[in-house]
Amino acid sequence: MGFFSTKKLRNILMLIQEYLIIVEIFLGFYIGVWIFFIGGIVQIVEGIKPSPVVPWNILEGILRMVLALIAGVVSALLLIFPGWQMFSAQPKIKK
Repeated sequence: MGFFSTKKLRNILMLIQEYLIIVEIFLGFYIGVWIFFIGGIVQIVEGIKPSPVVPWNILEGILRMVLALIAGVVSALLLIFPGWQMFSAQPKIKK
């Protein structure tokens, strides 16, 4: 059959799927929570700090906070689809 047997290939594909699941969870949290949500809060505070208040920074910070969920979900889905395709393409093991 080649270098890998069907059983070894299936095990390798399952390990890659598990890796993608773990990475997608951390990537979704990192982008959604840290970069967008926490970054939006920091940007709002930094926009309020200067003596002339900068409304553009405040608006941009609010938009970052609002779009945090969407960005986290999209970044996680970018890894869910390849993992799902690998799952559906696993070779069938005949007994």
